[in-house]
Amino acid sequence: MGPYHIVFTVFAIFIALITWLGNIFDFTASDTANWVQALGTIFAIFSGYSLINYEQKKVLDAHIKQRKKGILNFCKLAQLISTTIINNIKLGLEHKTNTSLPREVNYLGSLCGVWPIVKFWLNEERKLVVKTQYQQGLQHLAEIGARPVDILSFTATYEEIIRIDEDIIQISDILDNSYPSMENCSKVERLIRDIHQAKTMIDNHISFIFKEMK
Repeated sequence: MGPYHIVFTVFAIFIALITWLGNIFDFTASDTANWVQALGTIFAIFSGYSLINYEQKKVLDAHIKQRKKGILNFCKLAQLISTTIINNIKLGLEHKTNTSLPREVNYLGSLCGVWPIVKFWLNEERKLVVKTQYQQGLQHLAEIGARPVDILSFTATYEEIIRIDEDIIQISDILDNSYPSMENCSKVERLIRDIHQAKTMIDNHISFIFKEMK
């Protein structure tokens, strides 16, 4: 029940009470006026207090909702980045360049075809957006009084994005500057597994945060 309904309900009770008391004690016009003034003052104080509290709560709820939206925007961006990178890597590995070539040449060559798209997600503008949203999200978590475990999950999500960035940089260096070999192929495979693990961690952290932000 909203505050306005409460105010009107109390007002109706107030009128009924005056009428009831008047009938029992046979109030004169003066008595009725005194009771109306006394109870009216109480009613006015109660009504004002209820309405002020209601408006303050509306403002606070809107503030919290806006802060939660900022937190979830970062989480959605982290999922978008990690999912897009994984999907592009998967796409490259599904389209082998030439199966007659040695495995390491075929494997690394298939990644070269999609790697410019993967590297796009390392651009400075994207990094700045992620960092800014992360810093704002931390501030929002503090403002809404989030639990330490929520802050840790949020921070861990950002760290996993950094981890993916670092893995992509290492893979880029191998693809751009190294000769295809079994050793380099193994390194790239290990780094891609690490990216997958980071993606899994991001999904787990964000799933937890989404539940807490409801």
